[in-house]
Amino acid sequence: PGDVTGRKCRGRIDRTVEFGDSVWILDYKSTGNRSSEFAEVYRQQLRRYRLALTQIYPAKVIHCALIFGDGTLEEIP
Repeated sequence: PGDVTGRKCRGRIDRTVEFGDSVWILDYKSTGNRSSEFAEVYRQQLRRYRLALTQIYPAKVIHCALIFGDGTLEEIP
């Protein structure tokens, strides 16, 4: 898959935060751009990260969120 510019994405989780019963995957975007095309690429990326971490943390709930430059947090279902 590629990013919004068409470049290949290797995928690197920006931040994980582990709690007793859950793990949060956080992806920071310096822009406040939440346009559907822009954000959907990153929503899909976070879903792939969730799938990977489900293998590592099978007993924990994996949460994902985008955090935009304007401070908005969007949890990915």
